[in-house]
Formats: sequence, structure tokens, C-alpha cells
Amino acid sequence: MGDQGFMKLPRELIDNPHLQDPETFFVYARLRARAAWQDREDYVHKAKRVVSLKRGQLWTTIRQFAGECRLDRSKVHRILNRLKTATLIETQDETAFTLITICNYDENRTEKNDVRHPPRQETRHARDTDKELQESQEDSYPPTPPADAGGNDQGSNSDPRSVKDRSGSAR
Repeated sequence: MGDQGFMKLPRELIDNPHLQDPETFFVYARLRARAAWQDREDYVHKAKRVVSLKRGQLWTTIRQFAGECRLDRSKVHRILNRLKTATLIETQDETAFTLITICNYDENRTEKNDVRHPPRQETRHARDTDKELQESQEDSYPPTPPADAGGNDQGSNSDPRSVKDRSGSAR
């Protein structure tokens, strides 16, 4: 479970008639979040054995999962049965845990179907603000005048923005 990152939920799940109940949708989304995103092996302490999980599978106990969802066990059990009836998940009871497989887990998940959005266009406000910032920086730091080739020191206390001619008077 300690994986970090993101998960995709297909938009059509919002309109799925089996997921209209908020608790059912939450349980299903949590199952998808907990499912293995790549094939892996996991050690199940209660069963004292290693379980091979394929992509889209997870193991849990009803008690543990109900605690994670903050729902009572009978409610989670009924929701899982509804999800099985709707063929959104399959379950396999093992000794000391239940193996859950998310049906169609890879649907809309393949890289060839992964539509990358084009880079966001800058908003006019951001573009204008950046332009104003750049212009104000150019105005506040004028270029330093070139050093006098004759070695004439114009004074260290003089304003660097004023340029003096050879006679010493400001132009």
C-alpha cells in the first residue's frame, strides 16, 4: 500500500448506474487506488506466505478494508457483493484474506490510449504580468556607461546614470 503517485479513473464511472451510491463509488475508487499498478509479490502476514499480485489485483480482509473505509463490515460486504454482481470486481477467498481483481483495470490505461493534453496556454494576465515585470526590470537597471578611455575618474560618489563630459559637467 505505501505507493505514492496518481491513479486514473475513467470518466464513464461517474455515469455507471452501479456506482451512483456515494459509499459504493468510494469503496470502488479505494479498491482501484489499492490495486497493484504493476505485477508484484506481497507478503501476507496472516497467511504467512507471499502472494503474487497481477496488475489490478489487491489482497485484503473485510475487517481491514472496512476499517480503512470507516464503514462497518456488513456494509463493505454488501458493497463488494454489488460490485461483483455488476462485474466490476471478482473476488477469490483465500485462507486469511480475500484476493480482489478489478475487472477491466487496464481499460483506458494503455500508453497508446493515454491522450496527453497539450501544454496549457498562458492566460493573458500571466503573459501581461511577465511582460510588465521584464519591462520594469529593464527600466530600473540602465546599462553602465563605458569607462573613460583616458583614465579620467568621474568621482566615486557620482550618479552612475548621469554621464559627464570631459569638462566635468553633467549632460
